[in-house]
Amino acid sequence: MLNKLRKGQVTILGKAVPIFLLAILLTAGTVSALLTAYITITGSATVVQSVVLTDCQLYEGGSDVCTGESHNPEVASFAVTVFGGDIRDVGIKIKNNAPIDADFDLMSTAVSDATISYYGGYDEINHECDTSGGTISNPITLGTGAEQFYCVRYVWDVAASPVTADPITITVSPV
Repeated sequence: MLNKLRKGQVTILGKAVPIFLLAILLTAGTVSALLTAYITITGSATVVQSVVLTDCQLYEGGSDVCTGESHNPEVASFAVTVFGGDIRDVGIKIKNNAPIDADFDLMSTAVSDATISYYGGYDEINHECDTSGGTISNPITLGTGAEQFYCVRYVWDVAASPVTADPITITVSPV
């Protein structure tokens, strides 16, 4: 055996293997093991909501009473005093920040004695729903980079008692 070591060989499983080859294999194995055990690549990602509520409009007596959209990109809220037969149209502007088309749900809290309808447009001058396209239903698709007004219409039953609906919330939820 000592004779083979002098010739630069060792016997492994009955075969003569050059020491140089054995050293290379052991070094490569050790480096490979060290790389998997000692190199870690870390990173971070900031994830922002792709579909956001950018504006909410509900006019009562000439003033916009819709709030919340500047504090929370998912929720708008408002309080109104209504009588039986009253109609309130709330304009909700939604923006898609995603690099692809995005689906979302537009939802309102339940309001007693009121029927809630959703429309794909809002007239910012007259502050009313654009009903020309009919009602829309969830999920709603908004194109890449698009920003659009939608409208939520509340119609209180004629027999409804005067009430302060406080607060009513509209939520935008990406799906």
